[in-house]
Amino acid sequence: MSRRGYPTAKCRVQPAAVSRSRATRAAGWAILSPVDRRLSALLSGTLVYGLGGVLQRLVSVLLLPVLTRYLAPAEYGVVGVLDVLATSLVAILSLGFGTSLTVAYFGHAAREGRERTVSTAFWILAGATGLALAPALPAAGRIASALVGDAAAAPLVTLSLVSSALSVLALPFTLRLQYEQRAGLQTALSVAAALLTAGFALFFVVGLGRGVLGLLEGRLVGQAAGFLLYAATFPPRRLAGRGAIDGAAAGELLRLGLPMVPSFATLFVLQQGNRWFLSLFEGMDAVGIYTVGTQFGALVALAVAAFNTAWTPYFMGFADRRDEAGPALSRAVTWYVFVFGAITLLVFGGARAALMILAAPVYEPGFRVAGAAAAAQALIGAYSLFTPPPIFAREIHFTSLVQAATLVLAVAFNLLLIPPWGMIGAALALVLGPLARVVCLVAWNRARGERYLRLPVDRRRVLGFLAAAVPVAAVLTIPRAWPLAAELGVFAAAALFALGLVMALSSPAEREALRRLSADNRRVPDEPHGG
Repeated sequence: MSRRGYPTAKCRVQPAAVSRSRATRAAGWAILSPVDRRLSALLSGTLVYGLGGVLQRLVSVLLLPVLTRYLAPAEYGVVGVLDVLATSLVAILSLGFGTSLTVAYFGHAAREGRERTVSTAFWILAGATGLALAPALPAAGRIASALVGDAAAAPLVTLSLVSSALSVLALPFTLRLQYEQRAGLQTALSVAAALLTAGFALFFVVGLGRGVLGLLEGRLVGQAAGFLLYAATFPPRRLAGRGAIDGAAAGELLRLGLPMVPSFATLFVLQQGNRWFLSLFEGMDAVGIYTVGTQFGALVALAVAAFNTAWTPYFMGFADRRDEAGPALSRAVTWYVFVFGAITLLVFGGARAALMILAAPVYEPGFRVAGAAAAAQALIGAYSLFTPPPIFAREIHFTSLVQAATLVLAVAFNLLLIPPWGMIGAALALVLGPLARVVCLVAWNRARGERYLRLPVDRRRVLGFLAAAVPVAAVLTIPRAWPLAAELGVFAAAALFALGLVMALSSPAEREALRRLSADNRRVPDEPHGG
C-alpha cells in the first residue's frame, strides 16, 4: 500500500496516466483560451454558484404542482404585484452596496480591514431599513390599496416589507462569501434556506389552509433563516466590538454606492415593473398567469446570477493588467452570448411542456412569456459584461445617465405595448428594456473614447448567433394545442438546434479543445489533491 492508502499496483500506473491527463488538459486550454487561461476559473465559479441557484430554484419549481392547485391566478397575481414592492425596496435600501462594497472590500489587503468594511456596511443597511420600515409598516393598508386595490391585503404587504428588509441585511454577508470564493458554503446555505421556505410554505398553505398569506409567511420564515445562517459566518466580535463601524469605510461605501441606486431601481422596473402595468390594464388573473410563466424564464436568472458572482472577481483581476483585459473580456462576451443564448432557446422550447407537467391547466398560456423572461434575464446579465471599462476608470457613477435613459424607455415600452397586446406586450417590454440598457451602456463607453478600456466584440459571430436564434424563438411562442409527447419533441429539437448553432459558430480550435477536454475528463481521473 502507498502512503495514501492506494494499492501499490495502481500507483505504478497512475503517474503516467495523470501526466497524460495534465498534458492533454493543458493542450486543450491552450487552444481554447490562448489569450486568457483564467477563463476556466470564471467558468468554474459560474458552475459552482449556478448549482446553488439551480437547487434553490428547483425547490420553488417543485412547489408549483401544489401551489397552483391551491392558489387561483388572481391570488398569484397579488403575489406577483407584491414582488414588485419587495424588489423595489431591496433595490433602494441596498444603497448600491452590491457595487461599492466590492471596491471597498478589495481596497484592503488585510483581513481586519475587510471585515471592518463588511460590518460597517451591515450597520449602515440596518439603519436604512429601520428608517424605511418605521413609516411603511403603519401605512401597509394604504400601500395595499394602491398596489392591489384592497386594504385588507395589509398583512401581505407587511410580510413582504419585512422579508425584503431581511434580504437587504443579509447582503454584506453573502457578498463576503463570494469575495472569499467560499462557493460551497454559500451554496449549502442558500439551499438550506430554500428548503425551509418550501417546507413552511407547504405547511401554511396546504396544512393550515392559509392561502396566499401562508405562502408569504413561509417566505418570511425562509428569509429569516437565511439571514441567520449567513450572519453566523461572520465573526460576532466584528459586529459588536470596537471598530464595528469605520467612518472612512462608511464614507467610501456611500460615495460609491448611492450613485448606483438609480441603477438598481432601473433594474427593478425592468424585471418587475411590467407586472404592475399589466395589473392596471388586464387585471390580477393575467398577472397570475404571467407570474407563473415568467418563473420558468427566471431559471436563467440563476445562471446569470452565478455568472455575475464569478465575473466580478474575474475582471477585477485585470485592473492592473489592462493590456490583457481587452482580448480576454471580449472572448467572455462571445461565449456569454453562445451559452446564455442556448439556455434561453431551451426555455423557449420547453416552457409549454414544463407548465403541462408542473402547473394547473389554467396557467398553461404562461408558456408564451417564459422565453421572453429568459431572454430578459440573459440581457440583464449582458449589461455586466460592459461595466469593466467605467469601473476601471472609476467612473461607474456616470452610468446613472444610462440608467435614467433606460428607465424612461422601459416605462414607455410598457405603456405602448401592454394596452394593445396584454400579456404578450408585457413580455416584449420585458425584453426591450434590458436590451436598451445594454445598448445605452455600450454607446456611453464608446463616447468616452480613450478614457475607457476598449472592449472589442466579435460582431460576426455574435450577430450570426442572434440572426439564427431570434426567428426560432419567435416561432416557439405561437399558441398551440399539441400533446405532451409532441412538446417534449419540441424541447429536444430546440436543444439540438442550440447545440448545433454553437458548434457551427465555434472556431475549429475551440471545438478541438472542447473535444480533447471532454475525452480527457471521461477517460482519466484527476490526481487526488495533495499529490
